[in-house]
Amino acid sequence: MDRRLFQACWIGNVENFLKLIKDNPGLLYTSALENGETPLHIASMVGHFNLVKENMKLRKEFSQELNEDGLSPLHIASANGHVENVKELLKADHKLCLVKRRERRISLHYATIKGRVDVIRELILASADSVVDVTARGGTVLHLAMKNNQFEAFKDLVEHLKKFNKEDVLNRKDDQGNTFLHLAVSKKYNVVPVDHDARYPILRLKNCEQVVDLVLKKNVVSKGALEIDSWNKEGLTALEVLHFFQSEASDREIKEILRQAGVKKVEELHSLTQPGMNQAIVAINPSSDQSTWNH
Repeated sequence: MDRRLFQACWIGNVENFLKLIKDNPGLLYTSALENGETPLHIASMVGHFNLVKENMKLRKEFSQELNEDGLSPLHIASANGHVENVKELLKADHKLCLVKRRERRISLHYATIKGRVDVIRELILASADSVVDVTARGGTVLHLAMKNNQFEAFKDLVEHLKKFNKEDVLNRKDDQGNTFLHLAVSKKYNVVPVDHDARYPILRLKNCEQVVDLVLKKNVVSKGALEIDSWNKEGLTALEVLHFFQSEASDREIKEILRQAGVKKVEELHSLTQPGMNQAIVAINPSSDQSTWNH
């Protein structure tokens, strides 16, 4: 991309951008030849709404271009939480929200990973069917919310599932056979503190309790919609995952919520060998589908 054009888009100088295009209209047609990065990608990333509008007026087809990382302008705007830009891009074509990137991720997946609740609402408004899309590893938006500790996004998504009669997503399993509930109860055991802040795991534990409480005790999920005794590929239910990790005082609260919801006691299900348990721990803690552009 022409350096002057890039700079105008980066700083949000609409006047310079339009002057450059007026003086040399060919800049718009050659800007994406090197790495697929268009002026619309840059404006969408930085969040310059007026530049996004001008780009859409001049070359609406830029909205469908993928850069060298396989990202569209909508992917980028969604991940960065630029809700007005998301709205503008969706005006061109609401089906843009279903465009898949590497690992089969759509814009809703990126918004969920980053916890962009306002963007999530706009994307679902554009296409309610987007909530059923899964990644290449079988992860739903609920799996992504759990893996990236986005409780508010999770709560909003669950409400949308009920509203649009898509609660079957609650029971979808990833490629390891884990539902979001398996991930929720296991999350506090595989956290690496950020910046060595000892409080960080405690905050994540609180989210774990909130998730279990939300889907099993409150009326956010329709009665009977959630299969609480579902097994993953290692033969573990959510309660068994909780049982076989190191016990903590807070575990009792989560176990009690699960049991009140009808989950059978561990001894009523089936026995586990130690090797099986170790395999299960690995399966529940995949490194994929977390907050990175490379998955």
